[in-house]
Amino acid sequence: MQALTLLREHLLTTLKKTAEKLITFVESGTVITVPGDADSNKDFQLNYQGVIYILGIKYDARYICWVVGEWMNTFQQEHTGDDIQFEAEILSHDLVDLEFRINFTEIVKVKQDESGTTLTSCFSGLEDTPALDVTVEYH
Repeated sequence: MQALTLLREHLLTTLKKTAEKLITFVESGTVITVPGDADSNKDFQLNYQGVIYILGIKYDARYICWVVGEWMNTFQQEHTGDDIQFEAEILSHDLVDLEFRINFTEIVKVKQDESGTTLTSCFSGLEDTPALDVTVEYH
């Protein structure tokens, strides 16, 4: 679920929020594998809904929506109009809590060799862009 992690990092940096004011988790998801011989293709796809709470925003809520939308346009290029949903709780004239529910697609490439297993997350439409890969090695 590296896409949600990367969006969280982007929001923390862009909004200059502390981690306790930006809560993220995955509500539900699916794993799609390729049927057949496990030795021929170990790659899989994750489809999941990430939930993001941004608490105590003093920014214009439209700005936060734009930041999220721009990130999605860059890293989840195949997203649809229903993939980003939000709710807002207006706390005062200049303070709001936002909740985003975002559908992510993440392709995970699996490489196994004598040194262990390497998982590389790529994002839909950008699989061949190494700068966006997030790699985790398990030994």
